[in-house]
Amino acid sequence: LAEQAAAPDDPADRDRFALERAVLLEELLDRPDEALEVFRALADEAVVAQVRSQAWRHTQRLLERAGDWTSLRDHLVQRIGQGSTEEDAQLHERLARLCAGRLGDDDGELAHLERVVELAPGRADVWQILAERYELEGRVQDWARALEAELSSEPDHLRELTLRGRLAELYLGRLNDPEAARAHYERVFELNPSHNAAAQYL
Repeated sequence: LAEQAAAPDDPADRDRFALERAVLLEELLDRPDEALEVFRALADEAVVAQVRSQAWRHTQRLLERAGDWTSLRDHLVQRIGQGSTEEDAQLHERLARLCAGRLGDDDGELAHLERVVELAPGRADVWQILAERYELEGRVQDWARALEAELSSEPDHLRELTLRGRLAELYLGRLNDPEAARAHYERVFELNPSHNAAAQYL
C-alpha cells in the first residue's frame, strides 16, 4: 500500500491507498504515530473530499486517545469554516468543552460559547451558561443580554417568570432602566398576579 500510495498516476487513488495504509497502521499494526502522520496529511491535502473527511475523523480520534489536547484544539479550529453553520456551531461547542475540561482555558471556553450563540442564537442552554459566566465576572450588560436572549427562545412559563424577575431586578438596580423593569414586571404580573415584587412595583 505504501508503494501504491506513492504512485504518481492518479491523485484520487493515491489518497485512497494512503488512507487504507493509515488504517492498517492504526488498527492492525498498532503504530498510531505513523498512522497519525498520514491521517493529518490526508486531512489537509487529499483531493477526495470523502478521504479528507475520514482522515479528519481518524486524526481527531488518535489525538483524543493520545491526550494531545492542544493539538486537538488546533485540529478542530482548522475545521471551522469548511462545513455548514450548524457544523461550525458544533465545533465551537466542542472546543468550549475542550477548553474548560482539558486545557483550563476559561477565556477560550467563553469565546467559543459566544461563537456558538452567534451561529445558533436559539441555543437557550448555551445562553444559560453564558449568563452564569457574565454574572460571576460582573459583566452586567452582558448578563442582561444573555437573559434576554434566553427569554427570546420562548421558555416555559416557569422559566419565563424566573428570567423576567431577574431582568426586572437588574434593570431596577444596577442597570438603572425602570422602563425595561416595568415591561418585565407587567408580564410577570400577567403570568402570576400573586408575584410579590411585580405587584408591589406596579
